[in-house]
Amino acid sequence: MFSPAQLDDIRARHSVPEIVAGYRVTLRRGAGPCPICGGKERNGRFEATDGGRGWVCAVCQDGGDVFDLVMRVENLGFREAVERLGGVRAISPEEAARRECELAAKRDQREAIAAALREKERQRSKAIWRGSLPALDSPVQTYLNAREIFDVAKMRVRFLPDWAYFDGEETDGTGRKVPRLVWRGPAMVAPMYSAAGLFAGVHVTWINVSEPGEKAAIFDPETGEQLPAKKMRGQKAGGFIDVFPGGDPQRVYVGEGIESVASVREAERDGAVYRVAGDLGNLAGRAIQTVEHPSATTPKGRRQRVPGAEPDRASEACPIPDDCTELILLKDGDSDPFLTDLAMKRAAARHRRKGRRILVADPGNGADFNDLARAP
Repeated sequence: MFSPAQLDDIRARHSVPEIVAGYRVTLRRGAGPCPICGGKERNGRFEATDGGRGWVCAVCQDGGDVFDLVMRVENLGFREAVERLGGVRAISPEEAARRECELAAKRDQREAIAAALREKERQRSKAIWRGSLPALDSPVQTYLNAREIFDVAKMRVRFLPDWAYFDGEETDGTGRKVPRLVWRGPAMVAPMYSAAGLFAGVHVTWINVSEPGEKAAIFDPETGEQLPAKKMRGQKAGGFIDVFPGGDPQRVYVGEGIESVASVREAERDGAVYRVAGDLGNLAGRAIQTVEHPSATTPKGRRQRVPGAEPDRASEACPIPDDCTELILLKDGDSDPFLTDLAMKRAAARHRRKGRRILVADPGNGADFNDLARAP
């Protein structure tokens, strides 16, 4: 067995950005492609956290420390990951006791800070929603109508006339790290709720008023990388968006995006629950383990690993009402097919119940359901 002090010593010697660089993945401002699944852009990006000691990925719906990272990327067991990171060093009993006291204090401090930050972000998100304007007769209605979504009056979406888009950090004139502003513009906003029905955050989509029906094209001013035109603030994991409030929970449609789910509701009009997870990771939740991708490779030529089909039931994901007897999972055909198929299997396994029928609806042809609605 390894002592907590020995494992902390390894974490101190190896930061997440350093390990990621060894996989030939570059993080800019702490974010970039995921070395495990390759996910970035529309599916979210990999980010280093806790000063480089931790990481999260929106696609994998996973995170952890350097040990978790090495285990996932290289398909190693814990002991093998320890050896891969140079192994443990001898630490005196006095040093071990000191480190373990420090670890306990830092853990308690991190948990308290994280809880405070979550609540602060929740309150900020609530203020964004309360300060937004009606969607009717706004660019949000124009945007949705151009996407063949017309029942806007019944949708729980609103309008932000000029909303800031931040990405990463920069240093201000006083030397402080501050959020980096890369864009401002009109946006559609929707509220997210927790499984308990409490306000949890907001989902913001920046729109292009010059091209009705199109999202804003937002680019990193330094790298030229196109950034996702949507962001979620608050507690996303385990949250959901019901863009059409109400509905009979016996039948539930759930998908990644607002526009795709709204398009299905526009076609069906069957009084069901139409639920948005926000992204593929939250739709399916975390996997027990990763599996090898059949074709995608890492920059070092190793087969990429992606979240497998078996769910980690202890993790959070978009909730489904207990009363649901028919669950329709809406597949986005414009995501990686192998990764998406596994996510659908993982979501089906997570939500399987006696007496519940689960179907996967596939738009096919590399499209989502809003693409089908807009097709000539």
